[in-house]
Amino acid sequence: MGLSASKVPLAGHVVVITGCDTGFGNETARKLAAIHKLDVADWDAVQAFAERVDSECPEGLYCLLNNAGIYQGSFFTWTSVDEFRKVLDVNLMGALHMMKALVPAMRRFVRQNPTGHAPRIVNITSVAGRATLPSLSPYCTSKYALEALSDSVRMELRAFGIRVALIEPWFASTPMVVGNIESRGKAIMARYQALPHREDYGSDFVDKMVARLTKPPALMMNPITVINALLETIEAQEPRHRRIVGRAGILLVLLYSVFPSWLSDRIMVRGFIAGVPKGAVKNGKQGLLSWL
Repeated sequence: MGLSASKVPLAGHVVVITGCDTGFGNETARKLAAIHKLDVADWDAVQAFAERVDSECPEGLYCLLNNAGIYQGSFFTWTSVDEFRKVLDVNLMGALHMMKALVPAMRRFVRQNPTGHAPRIVNITSVAGRATLPSLSPYCTSKYALEALSDSVRMELRAFGIRVALIEPWFASTPMVVGNIESRGKAIMARYQALPHREDYGSDFVDKMVARLTKPPALMMNPITVINALLETIEAQEPRHRRIVGRAGILLVLLYSVFPSWLSDRIMVRGFIAGVPKGAVKNGKQGLLSWL
């Protein structure tokens, strides 16, 4: 479904946006309305927020924009279970909590506007939810899961007049991606130092990976590109089901869709992993067949 040339007039409509401290959510909120902060990973807090929406917005909720997200972790074996849980709590469970709590307010909007503009849930995932990047397993896992959840909820809620749209950006120069470079490097080194068998990687490999993981991704976008896509989706008469933002993201998803896994794996490893661990081995099938 494409974006209609005409826009939904937002005056008088309620829009809730999560993750507004910085980045996409902050700029989008400034362009739309001021909102209250809450911990989306706290189900009790989200339920209390939903009750406040019910009491203060009898007209119902037009749009929920799930933007809250964190970018944390590194290699799977370097990332603690608690770090994984934190990423999933915010990126996945936070969106789930908000949708679960606020769908009743969106259904109330539909009942009061049965032939009017369709309310919508807009979830920001990432191209990392369509194409896995090595060394970002916590983040990719959370975004893949949010993609699946969004698809399921979209199909379920369509009958009740509620739309669900996905925005899938390539990396943009937001504080989450380019901020706190020094502390990110220290966190990666701390994870490595805590490994029981860190000699398997070797100091040379670790130094190269710290340099790689603290370097901003190539072909980063200006955040305004994503913000414009968000505003268009919020204002569209009929929003697209999903929208990749950024040419690099389109190419990456195309690579994953067309190339066999043995080839895409090799490309991604060469692009995102610096060098070879000291303890790397070759066993089993070698050559092309080992990647099938």
